Amino acid sequence: MRWNDPKTGELTEGFKEKGFLPEAFINLLALLGWNDGTEQEIFSKKELIEKFSMDRVHSAGAKFDYEKLNGSTTDGSKGLKFQI
Repeated sequence: MRWNDPKTGELTEGFKEKGFLPEAFINLLALLGWNDGTEQEIFSKKELIEKFSMDRVHSAGAKFDYEKLNGSTTDGSKGLKFQI
């Protein structure tokens, strides 16, 4: 998704246009303020659906980690083959 800022006229690219994998983005968003109680950082869509619980959502503020997203995308999402 590309869009122009109406105030500056600047063209901005979305994550897809910058080459980020949808699977990596979904994982990062899912892990903002939630975990399944393990150290696992990469989940398939099916695993996220099965494991997600509102009981494991944290009330503390979440921080979007651009570098973590970049690492998940550049290393092939750590070898996981996603089923999205």
